Amino acid sequence: MDTRRLQALAISESGLIFEPVSGYIFTSSTTGILIINALKEGKGVHEIKTIVSDAFDVDEKTVEKDIFDFISQLINCGLIKETV
Repeated sequence: MDTRRLQALAISESGLIFEPVSGYIFTSSTTGILIINALKEGKGVHEIKTIVSDAFDVDEKTVEKDIFDFISQLINCGLIKETV
């Protein structure tokens, strides 16, 4: 996964996200912000799953699905790219 565009994101505590390359403004939940910040730090899905599970006391199966769904949204928005 190419997450370089995530590095430029400006993220407020309230979940407002500004992407300076496109000028788009997004909003995200606390979970989404947690996932974005973990991706920015170079963490993998397994590490992110642990972080989210610990923070929100949710079962791993639900967390894994939520992470992959959110990553798909980031891909659809052009904020990260799948690498082959």
